[in-house]
Amino acid sequence: MKLAVFDLDGTLIRGNSSFSFCFYLVKKGVLPRSAMLSAFWNYFSFYCGRRTLLELHTKIFDAFLRGLKLAVLEEHVESFLQQFLMPSCYAPAIESLRAAQHLGYYTFILSNAPSFLVKAIAHHFCVDGWRATEYAIDEEKKLSHIASIMQGENKAISASDLANQLGVELSDVIAHTDSHLDLPLLEIAGEAVGVNPDRILRKACKRFNWKMI
Repeated sequence: MKLAVFDLDGTLIRGNSSFSFCFYLVKKGVLPRSAMLSAFWNYFSFYCGRRTLLELHTKIFDAFLRGLKLAVLEEHVESFLQQFLMPSCYAPAIESLRAAQHLGYYTFILSNAPSFLVKAIAHHFCVDGWRATEYAIDEEKKLSHIASIMQGENKAISASDLANQLGVELSDVIAHTDSHLDLPLLEIAGEAVGVNPDRILRKACKRFNWKMI
């Protein structure tokens, strides 16, 4: 058996699922219109290197998600995905996913998007497993704080732990991602694939002779 690991945003799908979901919630009146401008600014600051991934998640969570009931968000996920998912799929990565599934590999999504969103997307893609950023909830089922963020080093640890559980050697792990932030994951994999890679990751792909799609 082999383990095929896929990032989500920028890899299996083009763009950012969390940002798009935020925009959808604004249109549905779940979040205020000011959320869109704030989200845009924070994502722009992140992509320009002015914020870390942790800072981005914290800013968005504290401003708009803290105190919301998880059920309120979950009830909008499926209708959002009906509009968002198919047009946003990145064909070369989806082809790699389907090929891995056809060959009987264990397919796994690792994403820094929130778990309630990644869970639904993973179901649509029929993958074997997934892990994502986790939000804690209080006794009233309201979002209370960020429990953990699935980012670079955590992705590498999660993939390594899963490979160990499955009895798969790291040399039989295939990792796909678009971002240099996931270099720790790519570096432990037997096969690394840069998916429409960013500038830094593209240089790494050329340096280490990693495949690019």
